[in-house]
Amino acid sequence: MKNKVFIVIASIAALLVIFTCVALVAPENKRDEGANNGSYVVDNIGERWHELDGTLSNTAKTKATLPASSTQGIGRGVMEQKAADMATTVEYAGSAPSPVPTASIPGNTAKPIGIKQMMKKDGNISLKAEKPQEAANSIISIATKFGGDVLSMQSSGEESSQYFNITIRVPSQKFDNAMQEVLKLGDKASVTTSSEDVTGEYIDLKSRLDSRTRKREALLTMLTKADKIGDLLSIHDRIADVEQEIESIKGQMQYLEGMASYSRITVDISPKDGLISTDGPSGFVDGLGKIWVAFQKAILWLLMIVAVLIPFGIIALLVYFIVKASRKKPAA
Repeated sequence: MKNKVFIVIASIAALLVIFTCVALVAPENKRDEGANNGSYVVDNIGERWHELDGTLSNTAKTKATLPASSTQGIGRGVMEQKAADMATTVEYAGSAPSPVPTASIPGNTAKPIGIKQMMKKDGNISLKAEKPQEAANSIISIATKFGGDVLSMQSSGEESSQYFNITIRVPSQKFDNAMQEVLKLGDKASVTTSSEDVTGEYIDLKSRLDSRTRKREALLTMLTKADKIGDLLSIHDRIADVEQEIESIKGQMQYLEGMASYSRITVDISPKDGLISTDGPSGFVDGLGKIWVAFQKAILWLLMIVAVLIPFGIIALLVYFIVKASRKKPAA
């Protein structure tokens, strides 16, 4: 009996010793794991810090050193950033852009002072000309005369009956004058013009650009005051996004400015019906020349046909002589 009691007491003591050892070893392992994770985070922060050098160099005040507590929570910097976002951010949907000073213009909607009305104009003309090539050259000269240039030019057909499609652009202020000059080059078949007011679209882009510019300035100010690496990384990412939006808006504004500054005119030129003239010797000679050219082409086609049929004719003759020879043998 005494032996059984001793064995039970010894077993309990052994279990207590095992639990005590496990309790002492587990915290040490957690501390080692936490130290490894902490070093990994610091390494990542070090890599991101190099990305911030370009942005920090553009600010008026650059932090020379960072405190040892920089790897802790986000802290005060994030609270300041959120407050600035609420004050400066203007989203594309759901909120209206900042008000812009306007001036009243009779007959038009109000638009910001300093922005002129921007009209996009296009014209399409179809002409019939006695000499299409000369008309095409004259259109090129008109574009140069009014300070424009040729965007595209296509031609088809033979020299005596060519068709042209030409697109030119001229300054919008000279659009009407250029149209009148082009119409003098032949018989008008059809004329269409169109115009579009892009002033409102341009004003909207201008408001968005001003809003994004103010937001970038606020973020740059916050960047100089941030004292945590977490804050610096977050602000740096937001600045990159805002700058990308600014470049996109500027590109759209430049496109609208180009469309409003220059107008396009597309001209289709076709030859008049019955271009061969019989008024005078020159017309008669031209007619004989075209007849001679047509005769030469007919002779060439005939020779080509004969050249193709010659091999078949030779084969047919050989077959004929073979058949004829085979018929004579029985008679012999």
